[in-house]
Amino acid sequence: MEPEGNIELYRMIEAWNPLKRDENMDYDAEIYDTVNALYDYPSRTAAALKIQNIFYFSFLVEIPVEDIYPMVDKAHHIIEIYKS
Repeated sequence: MEPEGNIELYRMIEAWNPLKRDENMDYDAEIYDTVNALYDYPSRTAAALKIQNIFYFSFLVEIPVEDIYPMVDKAHHIIEIYKS
């Protein structure tokens, strides 16, 4: 993928705020793991479940997959647009 795509993907995931907390959270590691999951799992459901596990492992909070699907759809669209 082109570098611009990775930057757009990172910013989109960073703005997603899956934990819905008001304070600024530093979850760079989870963002990078999420990016990897999106590349590794082209299936919407598989990617969402992997991302759910990433955040549960780090924060012990289970994000409903229904809340993850819109982000996965946008991310897979970005990946498709910026394919090399």
